[in-house]
Formats: sequence, C-alpha cells, structure tokens
Amino acid sequence: MLAVKGTHAQWQPISGTPLELQSDIAGTPSVVTYEALSFFLIQRDDRLALRVRDSNAATRTEFRGIDRFDFNPEWQINATWDGERASFVLGGNTFFLRPQTINAGKPLQFVIADQTSGRQTYGGGRFLFADPPENGHLVLDFNRAVNPPCAFTPFAVCPLPPAENRLPFAVEAGEFVYAHS
Repeated sequence: MLAVKGTHAQWQPISGTPLELQSDIAGTPSVVTYEALSFFLIQRDDRLALRVRDSNAATRTEFRGIDRFDFNPEWQINATWDGERASFVLGGNTFFLRPQTINAGKPLQFVIADQTSGRQTYGGGRFLFADPPENGHLVLDFNRAVNPPCAFTPFAVCPLPPAENRLPFAVEAGEFVYAHS
C-alpha cells in the first residue's frame, strides 16, 4: 500500500517493513520493485506522481534506438553564463537560453525548441544538458539534444520550452523524433 501525505510518501509492502520513499527532487529517488514492475516518485512543485515502469513492456523490449543528426562540431557552442541564463552568438545574433532549474555545481537542463521541432524532431521540444558553468562560461553541445520522456509515451508529462528557449533557426543536431511515438 502507498500512503501519501503532502510531499511525503510511505510504501507498506504486504509483508515487511514500511519504507519512507524519497522523490526525485533531491536526486536519486527510492525505487520499489516487484517482479517486472517498478515505480518511483517524481515531485513537481508541491505535487507527487508515480513513474511506473514495466521491464516487459513492448515499448522497452521492442525499442530499436533513435536516429539522430550526424555529429557536427559546429553545434558545440561556447556560451556565457550570467547566473540565470546562458547566452551565445550564432550568425552574428545573440540568443539566450534559460535552464529549468539552477543548482550550484549541478548540470543545467534546458528545454529547447527550434525550426526542426514538429518536423524532424519532437514537437514539444528537446532537452539539452550542459555541464555546470565555470568562471561564467559553459558549452552548449546541441549534438546531445535528446527527446524528453513524453516523446516516448502518452503517460509522461514534460515541460514546454519557455519563450526565450524557442530558437528561430533549425538546430540540425541531436536526436530526431522517435519513430514509434
């Protein structure tokens, strides 16, 4: 049985000791596994949700990978960091990207959309992770732009890119839309 009170949750197995569950808010969540099924808590603002996984699901066992653009070193872009957002110059124009959250010393996660979104890449945008800034600088490697969980299943909810992360050009780097979505 799962008991939830606010942002605290406890799992009580049929036999055994109750387990206080940690959500993903602080990093690695507690995972409960039973045969081929597992679940863990995700926390978004002050709300909890379950992310359930079935290791025997066809979406996992029949997964054949994701096509991607060919690697292009020109999409490894040096950016500056002002403590709230990254800025970079491309084609003589300056662009800004705002990350989802900022945690000192942790990688930054950006949700981006561009002129490939909804055509070659997932329409809801892609995730772009960057190593933590050092001395006000970071590298945005668009070759590593990936599909969010909602690109693979209707059972996931993903953030949409904020207005300033909607780039007015085609980022021909990273993953294509998942062929079976």
